[in-house]
Amino acid sequence: MALPRTAPGRLGEIRFFAEATPGATITTPSTYWAGSYKKVRAWDFAAQLKKLSETDPAMQTSPFIDPAPIMLGKGGSASFKCHLTGLSPSYASGTATLIDDLGLILVNAMGGEDLNTSGSVGVASGVGATAAMLTTAGTAAGLTAGSAVRVGTEMRRIVSISSENVTLDMDLTSAPASTTAVAASASYYLDESALVDLSDSGHDTLAVLFRGYDSEDQWQMRGVFPTIELSDLGASKPPKLEVTCNILDWELVSSVAVGAAFTEQNPTAQVNSGLYLNVQSTTESSRTKTINAIHTKNLSIKLGLKATPLESPTGQQGVVGHMVLGDSSTELEFETTYDSQWNVWYEAGTPLYAGYQLGTSVLITFPMLYISETPERAGAGMTSIKVKLKATNGPTTTTELTRSRVAIHRFPVA
Repeated sequence: MALPRTAPGRLGEIRFFAEATPGATITTPSTYWAGSYKKVRAWDFAAQLKKLSETDPAMQTSPFIDPAPIMLGKGGSASFKCHLTGLSPSYASGTATLIDDLGLILVNAMGGEDLNTSGSVGVASGVGATAAMLTTAGTAAGLTAGSAVRVGTEMRRIVSISSENVTLDMDLTSAPASTTAVAASASYYLDESALVDLSDSGHDTLAVLFRGYDSEDQWQMRGVFPTIELSDLGASKPPKLEVTCNILDWELVSSVAVGAAFTEQNPTAQVNSGLYLNVQSTTESSRTKTINAIHTKNLSIKLGLKATPLESPTGQQGVVGHMVLGDSSTELEFETTYDSQWNVWYEAGTPLYAGYQLGTSVLITFPMLYISETPERAGAGMTSIKVKLKATNGPTTTTELTRSRVAIHRFPVA
């Protein structure tokens, strides 16, 4: 064994593939990881990967004999951070099953993906469009209820579609002109079957490689079910994802060459960002849609997707797979200027809906939320109030996309 050397911890890369079979053996890592892998700008890689063991309980002939441990299976997890970005400006809706590298992480973590199938970046708003409804040129082919559109620089969730009429969840600031650019989203949402049923066709796993600066610092993980959380959602910061790799198996590898350059979009600061919110109704298309912009600080979103291993002696390293159970909550929390209306909504159990626009390329939507705790007056200087909400399934339950309690919509970077 060579003497250890100091290697810069900030140097390295993350690569990943969609697995055809969860946890499948990788015979030749140097060849496998030289293929058409996916890659994101990642940092803060941490490995809690372990070879499990237990103490040998057998009696010994001397009080000073300490036998070697009994080796068991492997376990643990790994984590890293990456940027939450928009799509490539050249994105054409519906041209690929998986849009880009980041999209592969999002669809595996949330279960559902809708890429729209319009075959072009956008649809033209035609004559008759209003602040609450787009009128497309012809039928709204390829657009999907529950996904989103960007009209100029404003992003809105699609509530319903009837022929060429596209009803939005919140009014635009004004009716769009026929020349206004309209972009379709790639949307990622909670698909219940894919998240809780290991046999569901949408329940997919990844093979993940961390390649460190040192040639011996290469960790290969198989059967990875990723879970994600959002961070750095404040003003003027690029939003980030915190990714946890829940694994079936892992091994140290070597001889994997340096990878190719990144293809994802550069991270962007959250200018032109903001939260919109209003009262929800059991009939989404007919409720009040007046734009209600909320000035916030210390905003945070907790997706709350916790992976639970399904343990079995028949599984790889004693685990068959990972699933998301119903013991988690999606929460939205922020501080805003004081208004007693928040207390009124809380005490009445009023259903709300919200959308949080991050710059001009990402929108996070919540079709139904409730204020979950008594709003607290705060602020030593300017009077403010702290509001905490929990998301639940939306009132329109036609599809997994329309009812998903949270969705992340990505648009081409303008």
